[in-house]
Amino acid sequence: MSARKFGVRFLGVSAVLLASLQAEGIDKSMDKSGAFIGAEVGYAAGFTREDPIPTNQQQQTTTQAQNITYPYAALGLKAGYGYYFVPSFGVRAYASYHYGVNGSNGTSTEIEQGGGGSGGGTTTITTNSAMQSIHQVSANVEVVWDFVQLSQASIGVYAGLGAGYGSHTAKTTNPEGAQATITEANLGSGFILPVNIGLEVGIGKHHRAGLNFRIPTIAASFKDNMGLNATYTEFSSRNLITSVGYSYVF
Repeated sequence: MSARKFGVRFLGVSAVLLASLQAEGIDKSMDKSGAFIGAEVGYAAGFTREDPIPTNQQQQTTTQAQNITYPYAALGLKAGYGYYFVPSFGVRAYASYHYGVNGSNGTSTEIEQGGGGSGGGTTTITTNSAMQSIHQVSANVEVVWDFVQLSQASIGVYAGLGAGYGSHTAKTTNPEGAQATITEANLGSGFILPVNIGLEVGIGKHHRAGLNFRIPTIAASFKDNMGLNATYTEFSSRNLITSVGYSYVF
């Protein structure tokens, strides 16, 4: 066989192999693409800030307050579509809803000593309960890189951004005799822009599980007229959500 014929045959076989590998890569990437639904469970840490805003020159003294409340029980739902360009790299877009709740109960005891010679007194026990909750609705876009590829599994990371609306509210209940006093407060609401990062494991075509971090970049805020010398107070809130999740790819 001449060198020329050998070279032609070698180029022909190489072209066929290359085409088959490309087709296999496309088939695998399409296997991993598809619509998906998912759920998450974890906890959230709430970072709140309270800033009184004076509205006249006579108000010279303000008091700022910052608080960290954790952990919240957090739940999340999402639905969207993911597309893989090659088996190791893809993008996805989805809508998500996250909910977090934190409850606490407290008791205060007030003892009043009686006067005169009776030696009597009264004891007043007051119980109260408080519940804080967060809600987030957003649209999200993420880039996915599966850096480990096995025959029926993969390991990867992802990063992306979300944009939407979030709210952080608090409700306090103080029983007073037969009637309870319920106080509700908005600790921050409005536009949110979280950063989403995480680690994922894929099993076959349909199953993906991961460790997820939803990191706030801006605070949702709310201004309230407290009615004290026409002073307005601005509440701002950031919520860090950490969760484990599962998604099913159709």
